[in-house]
Amino acid sequence: MALIGHRAQLEEDVVAFPTTKAAGAATITGTAKYPFEPGGSWGGANVYITGDTVTTNTVTIRTYVSFDEGDTWLQVGSDAATLAAGGGRATARTFVPFAPRVRVDANFNASAVLPSGHGSNVDIEFLEYDPETARTLFEDVLDVGDSLSDGVFATTKNGDTMLVNNPSKIMVWCRTVDASKIGDTTTLNLQGSVNASDWYTLQTLDTAVLGIGTGVGYQNYYELVEKVD
Repeated sequence: MALIGHRAQLEEDVVAFPTTKAAGAATITGTAKYPFEPGGSWGGANVYITGDTVTTNTVTIRTYVSFDEGDTWLQVGSDAATLAAGGGRATARTFVPFAPRVRVDANFNASAVLPSGHGSNVDIEFLEYDPETARTLFEDVLDVGDSLSDGVFATTKNGDTMLVNNPSKIMVWCRTVDASKIGDTTTLNLQGSVNASDWYTLQTLDTAVLGIGTGVGYQNYYELVEKVD
């Protein structure tokens, strides 16, 4: 029997923008979408933001992802101030690497106005990878803590041990709430063991996992393995 190929599903108009809006701070919380969760083999998602210019000031778009069926939400990527005063029609795309369910919020500051015919809209294209495969999610497997003292070098943090039972692929997602607080390079060393005592290196990710930046930072890696117990 042939394998089922990758699938995609487009969720349209996930943020209920009003026809018009007067000046005044407000947040429109988008509808959470999850066409391939639970039960599917969810993958990434493309968030498409379009709209004509707002008047006076800015509407900030924030994208969130949930790994626990909507109980908690994590912002992914930096704020997208896509709908701003001046510049005509705006179009932007944000890619979320791991997206079991996604929510998009629109945040108006005190002077942001939506005029008639603004055309603001947010769509989400969900991707499903390898539908006939099983997936296990391990959350918060490595937490480096709130801070490291100045002058601390070559610090190593050990993550949790996970029983993964012969996976064909390991997908790693790293996140920080403020990339501007990162002062140097971080690397990951993926290790495997057959007895949980003796460990061998699967792969060292020697590119900066999370580099210096601004706002929320995230990065993902894909590691293919032959056998991990």
